Amino acid sequence: MKIAETTFGLAVLIFGGLMLRESLKLDYYVQDVPGPGFLPVWVALGTVVLGAGLVLQGIRASHDADSVAAWPSSTGWLRIAVVWVGLAVVLVALESAGFLVSAALFTALVAVGLGVRSWRLLATMPVLLAAALYVIFALWLRVPLPKGILGIFS
Repeated sequence: MKIAETTFGLAVLIFGGLMLRESLKLDYYVQDVPGPGFLPVWVALGTVVLGAGLVLQGIRASHDADSVAAWPSSTGWLRIAVVWVGLAVVLVALESAGFLVSAALFTALVAVGLGVRSWRLLATMPVLLAAALYVIFALWLRVPLPKGILGIFS
């Protein structure tokens, strides 16, 4: 048994169960169309399934030398910190900076934190991803997103 996989799988399974419990409090259907609980229920179910899969995979693993989980190196911890700090900054600045700016900056920060060093990629990927997310959520699904400093986008 791989203890790290099993433990993480249990954590994911519990988190998915909590998500499912809370998402079931929302309306699944509203006037015969998917309501605010539709997507969270399916995301929670997927999380539960993935957590259960990790637990089973950890339990089935053999007792070989590879079963010892290695902790991340200092570079790995730095990358983890970059992602979490970037997420915290974006959550704080989302209303004032707006969705487009926040999404682009977060994507660029995570890409740099994960080792992307191509300036061409760093200049295009965050902008294209933010624009694609904006088109999907603001224009197609009509989800109101924070406008922030780019208030011209409705």
